[in-house]
Amino acid sequence: MSPSARRPPSDDLEGRLDRLFALPLDRFVQERNALAAALRKEGRDGDASRVKALTRPTLPAWALNQVYWHARREYDRLTAAGDRLRELQRQALAGRKVALDEPTRDRQEAIRGVVERAAALMSEAGQTVTEATRQRIAASADAIASYGSRPDAYVPGRLERELEPPGFAALADLAASPGLRLIKSDRDEARAPAARKPDSKTAGGTREEAKVRAAEAREAERQRRQALKDAKQDRDARERAVEAARRAESAASARVATLRRDADALRRQLSEADDEVRRAEEDAAKARRQLEAAQEERRRAAERIRELGEE
Repeated sequence: MSPSARRPPSDDLEGRLDRLFALPLDRFVQERNALAAALRKEGRDGDASRVKALTRPTLPAWALNQVYWHARREYDRLTAAGDRLRELQRQALAGRKVALDEPTRDRQEAIRGVVERAAALMSEAGQTVTEATRQRIAASADAIASYGSRPDAYVPGRLERELEPPGFAALADLAASPGLRLIKSDRDEARAPAARKPDSKTAGGTREEAKVRAAEAREAERQRRQALKDAKQDRDARERAVEAARRAESAASARVATLRRDADALRRQLSEADDEVRRAEEDAAKARRQLEAAQEERRRAAERIRELGEE
């Protein structure tokens, strides 16, 4: 499937493909083959070939698809944050003064939210969530934010592999946007010649494009630094969590060892008590036998006295 394929709402195949990509990962190949076979029986060989060519999504791609299908709020928050920052970047490149720190933070938080939800959906599906997988999901989530709500390069919910960031070429519409024309004063317009040389427009466009690329590069570097800062903060927080967990595990292990010693002592005491009960029961049985023998002797003595009295 071409990554730029769009989703005509009237085509029933698109709905069937949506359901295919929303399935658990281990069912994808089987259901894809079944769908291709069904389409071939319907005489739709072209659609069957298209479906048969679909590849099983990578684990990060599948996890992001699940966020789209089962946690749309987090996904929409990510694309909205990307749209907002993109628009403010347009305004900044047009010479307007805008504050980018807060929308940049919102974008990073939205990325983290999508990563966490994707990891949770993976765990619920019995998939192992490694740090490397988290990083791959985060990279694709960053690309999703860059594309925003107009994903011309992919179909939302149908990723087959991790998504590459758009790069400068895909962001060329920023330079083409009317909002990015250099704003000139009336004095500048008055000084401008009525007729321009054929190559002056090209030269001006080249200079303007260079300014746009330079501004994009500066913003990309700023975002990279912010992302690095966020990553270090996440790493430090995880290290603190690991250390806290290690201390808790050590304390719990010590507690378990103490309880085991106590349990062993109690078992020994219980065994000793059982021995004492057994000996007491034996003594009681012996005393009962002695009592019964003494009572029998007394009965015989009384009987003997009665016999002697009669004589």
